[in-house]
Amino acid sequence: MDVLIAYAGKSGTTKRAANLLASRFPRVDVIDLCERTPDPSRYAVVIVGSAIRIGRVMKPAADFLVNNWEVLQKKTLGVFICNAYLEQSEKILQENFSVEFRQTCAAVDTFGGELHPENCRGFDKIFAKAYLNYVRRGRDSSVQPVLLTDRIRVFADRIKEAAEAREA
Repeated sequence: MDVLIAYAGKSGTTKRAANLLASRFPRVDVIDLCERTPDPSRYAVVIVGSAIRIGRVMKPAADFLVNNWEVLQKKTLGVFICNAYLEQSEKILQENFSVEFRQTCAAVDTFGGELHPENCRGFDKIFAKAYLNYVRRGRDSSVQPVLLTDRIRVFADRIKEAAEAREA
Protein backbone atom coordinates (compact mmCIF):
# COMPACT_ATOMS: atom_id res chain seq x y z
CA MET A 1 0.00 0.00 0.00
CA ASP A 2 1.39 3.38 -1.02
CA VAL A 3 0.84 6.12 1.56
CA LEU A 4 0.91 9.89 1.13
CA ILE A 5 1.34 12.09 4.18
CA ALA A 6 0.78 15.69 3.11
CA TYR A 7 1.13 18.33 5.82
CA ALA A 8 1.19 22.08 6.38
CA GLY A 9 3.01 23.66 9.30
CA LYS A 10 5.12 26.63 10.26
CA SER A 11 7.46 25.84 13.14
CA GLY A 12 8.49 22.23 12.44
CA THR A 13 6.14 20.39 14.79
CA THR A 14 3.77 19.15 12.09
CA LYS A 15 6.73 18.05 9.97
CA ARG A 16 8.11 16.11 12.93
CA ALA A 17 4.69 14.52 13.55
CA ALA A 18 4.36 13.60 9.86
CA ASN A 19 7.79 11.96 9.90
CA LEU A 20 7.03 10.02 13.10
CA LEU A 21 3.82 8.80 11.46
CA ALA A 22 5.68 7.95 8.25
CA SER A 23 8.05 5.68 10.16
CA ARG A 24 5.09 3.36 10.78
CA PHE A 25 4.51 2.64 7.06
CA PRO A 26 6.79 0.79 4.61
CA ARG A 27 6.05 2.79 1.42
CA VAL A 28 5.33 6.42 2.18
CA ASP A 29 5.92 9.87 0.71
CA VAL A 30 5.92 12.86 3.07
CA ILE A 31 5.22 16.18 1.35
CA ASP A 32 5.07 19.71 2.75
CA LEU A 33 1.97 21.35 1.27
CA CYS A 34 3.53 24.77 1.85
CA GLU A 35 6.19 23.84 -0.74
CA ARG A 36 4.27 21.79 -3.31
CA THR A 37 0.97 20.06 -3.97
CA PRO A 38 1.13 16.31 -4.67
CA ASP A 39 -1.22 14.27 -6.87
CA PRO A 40 -3.10 12.01 -4.44
CA SER A 41 -4.52 9.75 -7.16
CA ARG A 42 -1.61 7.26 -7.13
CA TYR A 43 -1.86 6.51 -3.40
CA ALA A 44 -4.06 3.99 -1.63
CA VAL A 45 -3.87 5.97 1.62
CA VAL A 46 -3.83 9.74 2.00
CA ILE A 47 -3.17 11.39 5.36
CA VAL A 48 -3.36 15.16 5.72
CA GLY A 49 -1.89 16.98 8.70
CA SER A 50 -1.97 20.60 9.71
CA ALA A 51 -0.75 22.92 12.37
CA ILE A 52 -3.47 25.00 13.96
CA ARG A 53 -3.15 28.75 13.67
CA ILE A 54 -5.69 30.79 15.65
CA GLY A 55 -8.06 27.82 15.75
CA ARG A 56 -7.86 27.12 12.01
CA VAL A 57 -6.26 24.50 9.81
CA MET A 58 -3.56 26.06 7.64
CA LYS A 59 -4.72 27.18 4.20
CA PRO A 60 -2.49 24.80 2.14
CA ALA A 61 -3.99 21.79 3.98
CA ALA A 62 -7.56 23.07 3.70
CA ASP A 63 -7.08 23.85 0.00
CA PHE A 64 -5.59 20.40 -0.65
CA LEU A 65 -8.62 18.71 0.92
CA VAL A 66 -11.13 20.84 -0.98
CA ASN A 67 -9.34 20.72 -4.34
CA ASN A 68 -8.84 16.94 -4.24
CA TRP A 69 -12.08 15.85 -2.59
CA GLU A 70 -13.29 13.78 -5.59
CA VAL A 71 -10.13 11.66 -5.41
CA LEU A 72 -9.75 11.63 -1.62
CA GLN A 73 -13.20 10.26 -0.85
CA LYS A 74 -12.25 7.08 -2.72
CA LYS A 75 -9.09 6.56 -0.62
CA THR A 76 -8.36 5.40 2.89
CA LEU A 77 -8.21 8.86 4.43
CA GLY A 78 -6.85 10.23 7.67
CA VAL A 79 -6.47 13.72 9.14
CA PHE A 80 -4.41 14.94 12.06
CA ILE A 81 -3.81 18.29 13.65
CA CYS A 82 -0.97 19.53 15.81
CA ASN A 83 -2.07 21.75 18.65
CA ALA A 84 -0.77 22.17 22.19
CA TYR A 85 -4.21 22.94 23.67
CA LEU A 86 -5.49 19.39 24.00
CA GLU A 87 -8.75 20.31 25.70
CA GLN A 88 -9.66 22.38 22.63
CA SER A 89 -8.88 19.61 20.12
CA GLU A 90 -12.40 18.29 19.67
CA LYS A 91 -13.78 21.80 19.18
CA ILE A 92 -11.03 22.59 16.66
CA LEU A 93 -11.73 19.38 14.75
CA GLN A 94 -15.48 20.11 14.69
CA GLU A 95 -14.98 23.70 13.53
CA ASN A 96 -12.54 22.75 10.75
CA PHE A 97 -14.02 19.48 9.46
CA SER A 98 -17.69 18.64 8.93
CA VAL A 99 -19.25 15.58 10.56
CA GLU A 100 -19.58 13.99 7.13
CA PHE A 101 -15.90 14.55 6.39
CA ARG A 102 -14.77 13.14 9.75
CA GLN A 103 -16.98 10.07 9.21
CA THR A 104 -15.30 9.50 5.85
CA CYS A 105 -11.89 9.33 7.53
CA ALA A 106 -10.43 6.12 8.95
CA ALA A 107 -8.68 8.21 11.62
CA VAL A 108 -9.00 11.78 12.88
CA ASP A 109 -6.96 12.98 15.85
CA THR A 110 -4.62 15.52 17.38
CA PHE A 111 -0.99 14.63 17.93
CA GLY A 112 -0.43 17.37 20.49
CA GLY A 113 2.01 20.14 19.80
CA GLU A 114 5.30 21.75 20.63
CA LEU A 115 6.48 25.30 21.01
CA HIS A 116 9.70 26.09 19.14
CA PRO A 117 10.38 29.85 19.18
CA GLU A 118 13.71 29.26 17.42
CA ASN A 119 11.79 28.09 14.33
CA CYS A 120 9.48 31.11 14.25
CA ARG A 121 9.88 34.60 12.83
CA GLY A 122 8.59 38.05 13.68
CA PHE A 123 5.59 38.30 15.96
CA ASP A 124 5.23 34.50 16.05
CA LYS A 125 8.71 34.22 17.59
CA ILE A 126 8.03 36.87 20.22
CA PHE A 127 4.69 35.30 21.12
CA ALA A 128 6.09 31.74 21.23
CA LYS A 129 8.99 32.75 23.52
CA ALA A 130 6.75 34.66 25.90
CA TYR A 131 4.13 31.93 26.00
CA LEU A 132 6.67 29.14 26.48
CA ASN A 133 8.08 31.02 29.49
CA TYR A 134 4.54 31.45 30.80
CA VAL A 135 3.87 27.71 30.46
CA ARG A 136 7.21 26.73 32.04
CA ARG A 137 6.37 28.82 35.10
CA GLY A 138 3.27 26.68 35.55
CA ARG A 139 0.84 29.47 34.82
CA ASP A 140 -1.06 27.57 32.14
CA SER A 141 -1.45 23.86 32.78
CA SER A 142 -3.90 23.48 29.87
CA VAL A 143 -1.03 23.51 27.38
CA GLN A 144 0.81 20.26 26.73
CA PRO A 145 3.75 21.26 24.51
CA VAL A 146 4.74 17.74 23.43
CA LEU A 147 3.96 15.38 20.58
CA LEU A 148 1.86 12.43 21.72
CA THR A 149 3.62 9.43 20.20
CA ASP A 150 1.02 6.97 21.52
CA ARG A 151 -1.66 8.79 19.53
CA ILE A 152 0.51 8.65 16.43
CA ARG A 153 0.90 4.88 16.86
CA VAL A 154 -2.84 4.31 17.36
CA PHE A 155 -3.65 6.57 14.39
CA ALA A 156 -1.28 4.57 12.15
CA ASP A 157 -2.83 1.30 13.32
CA ARG A 158 -6.34 2.56 12.48
CA ILE A 159 -5.21 3.62 9.03
CA LYS A 160 -3.55 0.24 8.38
CA GLU A 161 -6.66 -1.67 9.51
CA ALA A 162 -8.94 0.45 7.30
CA ALA A 163 -6.63 0.10 4.28
CA GLU A 164 -6.43 -3.67 4.72
CA ALA A 165 -10.21 -3.91 5.01
CA ARG A 166 -10.60 -1.83 1.83
CA GLU A 167 -8.18 -4.10 -0.04
CA ALA A 168 -10.00 -7.30 1.06
